[in-house]
Amino acid sequence: WVVGSSKPSLRGSVYKSGEHFRAAATAPNSRTVALGSGSSGLVRLFDLSEKAPTEGSSLRGARGAVEALAFSADGKLVAGGGEDNT
Repeated sequence: WVVGSSKPSLRGSVYKSGEHFRAAATAPNSRTVALGSGSSGLVRLFDLSEKAPTEGSSLRGARGAVEALAFSADGKLVAGGGEDNT
C-alpha cells in the first residue's frame, strides 16, 4: 500500500499458492521485505523497488513456523525466530 497521501492505494501484492505468512519485516531502505512462512520455516525476500514485488532469495532456518523477523540497521542481515525456538 502507498499511504503517503490522503487516499491510500495498493502498490502490489504477494501470493504464494498454499502458503501463509506469520511474520514480516521491511529493510531500512524500504526496498526489501522479508516474509516468514507460517508452516515451512522459509523466509522469502521480495524486492519492492519495482512497481510490483518480485521474489528474490528464500532462506531456510526454522523447522515449522517463522514467528518473528528483523533486519539489521544497515539492511545486510535478517534474523528470524521460529516456533521451534531457533
